[in-house]
Amino acid sequence: MLRSVYKLLGGLLMLLFATAAIAKVDLKVDVGWNGAYRGGRWAPVYITVADDMAQPARNVIIEIVAPHDKTFALRIFNPATIRPDPTTILVYVPLTLQLDETIATVRDMGSGKKLAEMAFERPQGPYGRVERNFYTGNTEILLGVSGVSQHGLGMLKGQFKWIDESTPTVQPGQPVVPQPDINIGYLEPRLLPDAKVGYECLDALVLAAPDLINIDEQRQSAIAAWVRGGGRLIFCPSDGVIPAEGPITKLLPCEIGAPQTINLSLADTKATGLVSRIEKLPGRKLTPSPDAQKLDLLGGKGVAYFNRAGMGQVAVISFDASKLIFTDSMSCRKFWRPIFHRTLKTRDQKPQPNYYGWGYDPSEARRVAASERIIDRLGNVPGVGRFDFSYVALVMIGMMLIVGPVDWWILRKLGRQEWTWVTTGGWIALITDRDGGVVARVPDPAAFVGHKEGEAWAMVTARSNEGFVKGDVLKGPSVYAAYSRSKETGWVVAVAAPVKRVESGIRRSLLALSSGGVLLLAIACGSAYVLGKRIAAPIVALADSLKAESAASLPPAEST
Repeated sequence: MLRSVYKLLGGLLMLLFATAAIAKVDLKVDVGWNGAYRGGRWAPVYITVADDMAQPARNVIIEIVAPHDKTFALRIFNPATIRPDPTTILVYVPLTLQLDETIATVRDMGSGKKLAEMAFERPQGPYGRVERNFYTGNTEILLGVSGVSQHGLGMLKGQFKWIDESTPTVQPGQPVVPQPDINIGYLEPRLLPDAKVGYECLDALVLAAPDLINIDEQRQSAIAAWVRGGGRLIFCPSDGVIPAEGPITKLLPCEIGAPQTINLSLADTKATGLVSRIEKLPGRKLTPSPDAQKLDLLGGKGVAYFNRAGMGQVAVISFDASKLIFTDSMSCRKFWRPIFHRTLKTRDQKPQPNYYGWGYDPSEARRVAASERIIDRLGNVPGVGRFDFSYVALVMIGMMLIVGPVDWWILRKLGRQEWTWVTTGGWIALITDRDGGVVARVPDPAAFVGHKEGEAWAMVTARSNEGFVKGDVLKGPSVYAAYSRSKETGWVVAVAAPVKRVESGIRRSLLALSSGGVLLLAIACGSAYVLGKRIAAPIVALADSLKAESAASLPPAEST
């Protein structure tokens, strides 16, 4: 009987040990843009976790230790819920070269027990092969690509010459500047970072025929915020539906029209360096905005438009250039070179990487600290750096209060309405609805209210919620216009001034300043002359009296 009990207990213990041996937490770490990242910058990190024993789910803490240097490290704690099926969690980590010391650990939320642990870079296999992560330095170019998975941008990898292939690397009399290498990382659209910090490591983002309908608004807003903060975007439209409204659509320097086919002859493919079997390319018709810059491609059969968006740059190509198949890498670089010239930052324009104190120049640290203090001070001033809706609304209300009573009451009663220019100076204030219809406008409201402004105004205001433009954007003369869109109603408030009046005002101001300067100089000279005479007169009189006294005879000395 006792033997049976021992056998039963032994079987139970073996079953428990077997269950513990089978149950495990699978952990996988994917770094950056398919392994590509830039040292000293934040990068997206995709952590995939699966727990066989999580029925139905388990709450865990994902702990990441990222070294800054040989002394300090950053510790990140991210709560998550894992299941038996693989779950991918996106976190953002500042990465360095020390990926083998950057550790991800999964712990049970309740007990703190370690469930799994993995380094971001680790040896594999019998020969110690290391997982492929590609470090990109500050002097190199890192392109992030998303959209179609089969893209032909891989031929750009390697050294890239900014001028052309035949020009020597070092010009006579010029300092030695190493040519940058291009590195390319790809992410599926569903894995795009949902915060702008995830794009900080990129020199440019190439959206190759993306399906904007299925990219959620948070990811599009993150891309738009990154571009407006100084990022670079190259957009190749797909042949599908492109929404008329959206964070990315508002960045584009052109309106994307109907699909079209680009027919290429054998001479076209030979001149561009494409394989001869490419005869037709799907594309889109592009209608540029008034201030967009144009670049002809494929012998004029394709086109690209460029424009600024905030502090960043956006390029739109009328066809999916990522699908072009070139005969060699030299032809590929020749095609992309003029696009990169207008889009990417040069080596001198790129900010220095932040290595978190390791190898940091003290003078650079002081300069950065001073700049940040100034920016923080300015940031505390309400309205600095932002042309808000309230400012435009206040200006317009003020103009209405001035123009209305003065023009339509005082001047009308006096019969001097031709003096209107004194109060308005040709300025225009207007409100348009989300469709471009004029809701209010001064002066001449009767001629404009109820009608739509031109197509140029609709295109300009559709690109961003606020801005400042110059040109023929309103009905009438060319103007300088500042506008802002209300987030609640979608209406646009704008204040505009005729270009001729503004520039003539500048000329008058310069003339007035120069005339005033001459007048002040004359007054200063006259004042100096008068004051000089007032000071010199007593001195001359004193000198004359001294001369007179020296000429007179001295009195005789008294005898003692």
